Amino acid sequence: MKHIGILIETENGRLKGANLEMITLARIPDARLTAFVCDVPVAAVKADLEAFGVSRIVALTLAEGGAQNPVILAKALAQAVGEFNLEVPVSYTHLRAHETS
Repeated sequence: MKHIGILIETENGRLKGANLEMITLARIPDARLTAFVCDVPVAAVKADLEAFGVSRIVALTLAEGGAQNPVILAKALAQAVGEFNLEVPVSYTHLRAHETS
């Protein structure tokens, strides 16, 4: 089973559409999807993520403003990749989100 991680981005407490596109692309046979949430409570996005096939949702704890600081965010994601044994690199939707906004 492949373990795929996706960094979730939100706007006004809701999932950005690019996240759902990325999740749809990542849903392959024999894969487990892990969503990393850092700027909203997990409960705020849990139902939507599960509906799209995410099997594990992890809250990343960052320092104040960390979600907007690429160094802090990259360190947290690097740690999460190892901690959660992700075989497929974390998909960072930020760049895609700018294309579709």
